[in-house]
Amino acid sequence: MWNKVYRRSFWRRHRFLYPEHPYEDGLISVSAHVLAESVDVVTGPVYFWRQRDAGPLSITQRDLDLRNIDGRMRQIQTISEFLGDRDAGLRDAYDRVALEHDVIILLMATPRLEVPFRNEVLDFTREFLGRVSKDVLRGLSEENLKFYSLLQERKTEDLLCCLENRPQDALL
Repeated sequence: MWNKVYRRSFWRRHRFLYPEHPYEDGLISVSAHVLAESVDVVTGPVYFWRQRDAGPLSITQRDLDLRNIDGRMRQIQTISEFLGDRDAGLRDAYDRVALEHDVIILLMATPRLEVPFRNEVLDFTREFLGRVSKDVLRGLSEENLKFYSLLQERKTEDLLCCLENRPQDALL
């Protein structure tokens, strides 16, 4: 929420509350944009994100933190459900972005996770894939489609090998 300002009346009318998990701002941000009658945009940079090389890592840099992994999965699920309740086209657009970014970030962490947590992420991803439309899947990159195909075919060792060979900074 670091780059948004809301009218108090709008916030109260929609009873926005932040969920108590990392990546809590996604649902509020998407909900606000969907529910808003209008949105003003300020041109030019108003926020600069930096990758920390020393000291405590940012939440997005702590990709193996189990609380962050859980928060990312919750965010993906809740945003997709929220949009699906309102507009299938918006849900499909979100699901495509999630599969190309957030879900791949989750999968990229799996080779370095302990087996029970790895399986949780793999199961989440399989379930999410099972709910997205065929049109969404057709719009994904070839590389990511390969990962998802291996996952759906339960070729876990092949998937983990492919993920380990993908550069860790591929999404930055």
